[in-house]
Amino acid sequence: MTTTNTHIFSNKKTPYSRPPLALLLNRYSIQVGGIGGEFVIGEVTEKVASYWNSQKDIDLGEFLIDENGRIDLTVDGSRIDPEFSAECWSECDSISHVRGPVFDRAMKIDIDREEGASVFSASVAHRALRGSIIDVDTVGIDASSSYLMARSGMLMHQIYGLEIVGKFNVHRLTMRFKSWGRLRVLDGMIYDGKNIPLIHSCHRPMENDKPMAVFVPGLN
Repeated sequence: MTTTNTHIFSNKKTPYSRPPLALLLNRYSIQVGGIGGEFVIGEVTEKVASYWNSQKDIDLGEFLIDENGRIDLTVDGSRIDPEFSAECWSECDSISHVRGPVFDRAMKIDIDREEGASVFSASVAHRALRGSIIDVDTVGIDASSSYLMARSGMLMHQIYGLEIVGKFNVHRLTMRFKSWGRLRVLDGMIYDGKNIPLIHSCHRPMENDKPMAVFVPGLN
């Protein structure tokens, strides 16, 4: 008896199963740190701005925060007319309110893979970031209005969480800043046109630092 070995071939294609997207994602933490703070700009009445600007011997920062969260109404034992009071400085933000590190040579960026391996580290002012995008959103101020500019200084550390398919490319990164005058404050991170979630932010007050502010009367 002769036995014949028969090989059977099938024309059916074996379906390709894509791995779950979660297995394709690379996760990175983008850490940005430096000197920064909480910055607000808000409109106030011209009467309030003019009054405080006329107090040449008073450091307005001393009166920005009291136990009630408002500007102290007592100066050298004399009570200030309530009409010259203003809202708690951190709530006087009808124009802008941003919290983050400022753009200067102290600002540093570190980018690590999820398992901890470093993929990029540099001062933000360093040439290594050349080719990435520094996007500046200038805060508009109506010169005919009176406004309060205030800040509370601190050391800032922020962490953004990025998930992408493929390797990280620093030239696809955008750092978005809010700006008024020469001040630029980090207001977000973008990769390939998409916002990167801020997952953690912490701060430490700077030694001997206190809130400071400037009231500016309208020009008209």
